[in-house]
Amino acid sequence: GVFKKIWENLWSARMEYILNNSILALLDNPGSTLLGINRMLSDADFRKKIVSNVQDPIVKQFWLVEFASYQEKYAQEAVAPIQNKIGQFLSASVIRNIVAQVKSTINIRNLMDEEKIFIINLSKGRIGEDNMRLLGGLLITKIQLAAMERVDMGEAERKDFYLYVDEFQNFAVESFASILSEARKYRLCLTIAHQYIAQLSDEVREAVFGNVGTTITFRVGAPDATYMEKEFFPRFLPEDIINLPKYNIYLKLLIDGVTSQPFSASTLPPIAKRTGSEQKVIKVSRERYTTPASEIAEKVMKWTGMGDEGTIAEKVAEVEAKKKDQKASKKPRFEYKCSRCGKDIVLPVQLDTSRPIYCEECIELVKAEREKGKGRMVERRAAPPAPRLSEGTPVERRVAMPAPSASILPRPIEASKPVETPKRVETPKP
Repeated sequence: GVFKKIWENLWSARMEYILNNSILALLDNPGSTLLGINRMLSDADFRKKIVSNVQDPIVKQFWLVEFASYQEKYAQEAVAPIQNKIGQFLSASVIRNIVAQVKSTINIRNLMDEEKIFIINLSKGRIGEDNMRLLGGLLITKIQLAAMERVDMGEAERKDFYLYVDEFQNFAVESFASILSEARKYRLCLTIAHQYIAQLSDEVREAVFGNVGTTITFRVGAPDATYMEKEFFPRFLPEDIINLPKYNIYLKLLIDGVTSQPFSASTLPPIAKRTGSEQKVIKVSRERYTTPASEIAEKVMKWTGMGDEGTIAEKVAEVEAKKKDQKASKKPRFEYKCSRCGKDIVLPVQLDTSRPIYCEECIELVKAEREKGKGRMVERRAAPPAPRLSEGTPVERRVAMPAPSASILPRPIEASKPVETPKRVETPKP
């Protein structure tokens, strides 16, 4: 319910279903914390170890049958939003150091029965808005459960325990409706304050105004004044509530089970005197109820399986191997038989089966045989060696010249013919 309230627009039935089974599985394993949720969704070995200790047959059936049958892509899409939300919550060291402890050092039931004071500072500036709402919701639920445990006491023995919640709308989970309607008999008294009515859901708003005994209002806006009119009518009208001076209130009390008439009052000024014991109280509380942050950090490292450098390296290598296997599984696979030894071969490419196909071992042998065969062919084609002559034997060296072709022989020079001189023709005189 707390997670659903915070991420109401992003929450789904599937997320709630898987998260619920994760928490139920971890509850059957002593020493588990909220850190186990993300690890259970991402670490198959850890999940197997946790599920082996689960006693609830329905939860065990979910993990062994239903979740195991999810396709890889569907499983990733289903758990990713949960890991995202839980990761945001546990990323803040302040929150992680609180929820990562196996056993709480603060016993809420003991606080109620012994009338102790428990102050919780959930400033948004320190831990963030989402963490503030989630941690506040978890604490209020824990207080509600502690109040319900008082059922083993007689009603006369139960002491009043006062719960003050400022900015109530940030923690107005559905469990508040049951607190307002049922916690009264367990002597859990609520004082809640918020800015305006629209901050509350319809269910919580109806539970608040249907169960509160005393209603107090400061100056409010017109929409809230109209809504509050029915609580203070006919003594005060919406115009009176809108124009209420600072530090003044209108209220209606429940006295001995009877509602009083509305009336006005002035609030008391802040207490001016300070005791100066704030830091002393904080120091003593830390000594009694807290654990050193270094010890918590060490436990967190062990719980996440990252206790030493060797383990981290193993985890990184395991993730890389898994990625490599996933990448290889996505490649096409074609099966063949080695043409030499008959061994089965799986390749990511499609080959021409009309030609011989060899495995890795045989291909090296075939290459070696081919290289050896080429050497023999070269040796056969080589010219025979020249005959050896003894020393002192004269050798006549003759160089055979190629016969010239007819096309390149010089042509014979023909005898020159005498040049005939032109004959002179005389023209007859007239």
